[in-house]
Amino acid sequence: MFKIDNKTKIICFDVDGTLVENKSSWVFLTLNLGCSVEKITEIYQRTENGTISFNKGVSIVEELFRQSGKASKEHIEAIFRRVYLKREANDLISYLKERGYLIYLISGGIDLYVGIIAQKAGADGFFGHASLEFDNQGNLSKIKYGKSQGKAKLKRIEELSKKFSVPADKMIFVGDSENDYEAFIATKHGIAMRPYAEKMEKVAWKKIDSLLEIKDLIG
Repeated sequence: MFKIDNKTKIICFDVDGTLVENKSSWVFLTLNLGCSVEKITEIYQRTENGTISFNKGVSIVEELFRQSGKASKEHIEAIFRRVYLKREANDLISYLKERGYLIYLISGGIDLYVGIIAQKAGADGFFGHASLEFDNQGNLSKIKYGKSQGKAKLKRIEELSKKFSVPADKMIFVGDSENDYEAFIATKHGIAMRPYAEKMEKVAWKKIDSLLEIKDLIG
């Protein structure tokens, strides 16, 4: 059984596919803005194969969202509030808090979205890799999004480690995607939520089907 000997105990969660059933908040947002998921996927693939630059791809998505006529801050917040935690998440989080854990959400998603989920979870803090900017009328003006989610998550782990003087390998990270790979290696206690990316098989400390299994892992 994993024992943490630091006074400060930290457990970090990915969001999509881990704390919520939804596998992609970007897809959820795209659908609810009335935009084409197929088109967004095509743009992503073009950035991956080098047909267009990453920044160009982001600009195209910005324009598609704006053209929907629904990309206001108020409407986007309302969309994100329709995403709920997994049924067992509240039970687990209550259990962790009773045992003195600090809970952080570290996601590759939009910070507005991650913040809403963090509020629902009662998390101690959160980090989102992307952000949305709005004009004076509250309409979407810009998407800020970096390419390497994995490196961004690792940076957040390092920041928490420094802030609380807790070695990274005394922290736990729960996730499911390739974007969690660096965090799993850094913490050495990565918990992979099934179904997880194949790449995570060899670096996961433990694999689980339900968040409630974490209770037995940490005691």
